[in-house]
Formats: sequence, C-alpha cells, structure tokens
Amino acid sequence: MIRKHVTFSGVFVGLALTSVAFANSMGQLELKFNNIPLGKTASVYSDGEKLTDGVRVGTMRLEVNPHYTGTWGEGEEIVSQADNDQILAFCVDIHQDASSYFKIYDVYEAPYSYINQTQTNDLLSLFSNYFDDVTDNDTAAAFQFCVWEIINETSGVYDIFDLSTRGSFYTTTSGEFTGIANDWLGNLGQATPGLELQILANPKYQDYGITAVPEPFTMVSLALGSVVMLRRPRKRKR
Repeated sequence: MIRKHVTFSGVFVGLALTSVAFANSMGQLELKFNNIPLGKTASVYSDGEKLTDGVRVGTMRLEVNPHYTGTWGEGEEIVSQADNDQILAFCVDIHQDASSYFKIYDVYEAPYSYINQTQTNDLLSLFSNYFDDVTDNDTAAAFQFCVWEIINETSGVYDIFDLSTRGSFYTTTSGEFTGIANDWLGNLGQATPGLELQILANPKYQDYGITAVPEPFTMVSLALGSVVMLRRPRKRKR
C-alpha cells in the first residue's frame, strides 16, 4: 500500500520555465514522476492561452531515491515516510516539465517564488479541509484544479469553469469535478494550526510541495497523493 504523501506537483510536459527560489534550501532529495493513478482528462487555459486540449489531471505517483548521496536535511524526513520508495502528489507549477528520470530537488518553505503568502494560506486551507475527500477520479481532478486556480488565477475570483466570467486560469472541459472544485474554492475555511507548506524545487523540472506539522499531527506531502497520512516527530532542520 502506498502512503499518502500529498504532493503538489506538475503534470505538464514541454512547458519549461525556470523557477527562482526565495530562501535557503532546507535539504535535498532525488525523485522522479511515475504516473497519475487518479484523475480526469481535461483542457487547461492560463492567461488566455490554451496550454493543452487534454491532459490527465489528478494525483501523481512519485518515486524517491533512498540511495541519494547528497545533502539530505529535510529531504531525509520525506524519504523516510515513503512506502516502497513511493509517495503520491499534486501540481504547483504548470510551466515546467515532469521528469520520469531521477532529478535532485531542494526543499524550501513557502511562501516561495511564484507562491505568495496569500496563496500559501489558501493552499493550506484547501489541504486541511478537503484533502481527505480525494477518493476517486473526480475529486482528484477537482483538488488539482483547485491548486492550480489558487496559484495561477489573477482576477481575484476563484472559478475554474464559469465561461462567462473567465479569469486568467480555467478549463473548458465540463464534468462533476468542476462543480466540486468550485464548491471547495468557495468554502476554503481555516487551515490546520501549525501546518507548513514546503516546496520541492528543481530549476529545470516540475516542482512539488509538501505540508508538515509537528507531532501529534501528521506529515503529508501535497503535488500533484495517496490515502494514508503519516506520523513522525519533527526533526531539527540542518
């Protein structure tokens, strides 16, 4: 059974854009994208540009390399929670390529580069209140679209499908997932106290995110996830 590391990750291929880090890295790990076990095929538009007619949108399965020999730091904690060297995730950056080969990622704490404090707060609220509802293809796609909407929408109004009031980010694909996503976005609520958003970043490939809180809470990675949440003590950052 794969444990649920909720990871915000990206699912697009061929949209390279170098990201810029904000803070000092808290550590590293090596990982690669495997597949998307839960999700739906949908179109994606950003800033008036159609990024794709159809891409599978949903939870992403990532594989971590336990034999990485670099500077682990916070990366060691993430890898220690993997089941059979795998975690599941959701996407934070639609403009970079996912890699099916192992790449080195730095761990940063949000806010980070293209994710500001307000977006960080909304992502933490989304995860705190709705991640447990991700159980099938529609809810997995809905959660991923919520993540993208929070990060990419510039109109000030969250709505992934209202074609009469198109913002800067939306889909033209209809389905149950659009209603679920808009309902969640309209009722984000409060985040779990102490929850932190961390970003797994690579300058050339898709970035992922994780949330972490000290015991007695759980640690989960957000990316583009699985179903089991993990407990672990909070280690001192190196």
